[in-house]
Amino acid sequence: MTERTSYIVVDIETDGPEPGVHAMRNLSAVATDADGVETSAFSRNLAPPNGTTPDPDTLSWWQTQQADIWARINFDPVPPAQGMAAFADFVRAAEGRRLFVGHPLAFDGHWVGHYMERTLGQGLMPFHGTRSPLFFGAGIDLPSFVSGALNIDYALCRHGRYPPEVASDLPHTHHGLDDARGHADVLRKTLRILGQRA
Repeated sequence: MTERTSYIVVDIETDGPEPGVHAMRNLSAVATDADGVETSAFSRNLAPPNGTTPDPDTLSWWQTQQADIWARINFDPVPPAQGMAAFADFVRAAEGRRLFVGHPLAFDGHWVGHYMERTLGQGLMPFHGTRSPLFFGAGIDLPSFVSGALNIDYALCRHGRYPPEVASDLPHTHHGLDDARGHADVLRKTLRILGQRA
């Protein structure tokens, strides 16, 4: 019998590009089943760790976005360790094999892995030496997954450029939970196409 799979589609918001120098302000995720149907959701705003400073260019970029989003991701933040512990509990509650999905994986996975190691001493992926990894495998980069599944140019695999058969109509606001749901919608449509082929 094949073990069930849960896709954990993660999206984060930060005040700069480098973890440890800058801070993750929001960590959000939606868990979906193998058909891409949402089964649970998670979102926490995180207080900046001591010693981090916002990147001026990133703050300038935030000023070009919807006025309320920056306020939303800075409202009532929790200490990073508390937020990451809650995220770990959320992930562990998902059934079967848990796969981390990022858009892009290199950014979201890097940040979340850094925070998990620094706050909880917890590894994300089952690499050699990782204690009790949260996830199965090395994670899924959603643009790469769509590019391979549809055999299309990777450059088309981003918000606003996806082909109609997988594009999401959900709002892309740059709040983590909104964007995670949009990415999960793209994942669901791509999984459906692969299922129809099978």
